[in-house]
Amino acid sequence: MDIALKPAKSERKALLQSGKKKERRLTDEDLEIVTILEKLKIDLDSLYEKLNYTNEALLIDSYIFEINAVFMKYSYYLNLCKQKGLIAG
Repeated sequence: MDIALKPAKSERKALLQSGKKKERRLTDEDLEIVTILEKLKIDLDSLYEKLNYTNEALLIDSYIFEINAVFMKYSYYLNLCKQKGLIAG
């Protein structure tokens, strides 16, 4: 699977000045991180959907705790992507 990545903002600035275009291939670790991020995004969407359609107080509390936990994981992996220079397109 060939996926070209955009460089991070700091790299992009330098590349625009030099007029060169830089691309790199995803490593297995990069693919795993992106896959986890996509799964977490689906999980968040699902939890928000469940939260919107319930009126039981205990379930609402449960969904809020789950959303917070999944969101923290999502934030961690998103920051990891930024550190590695991965930008989702």
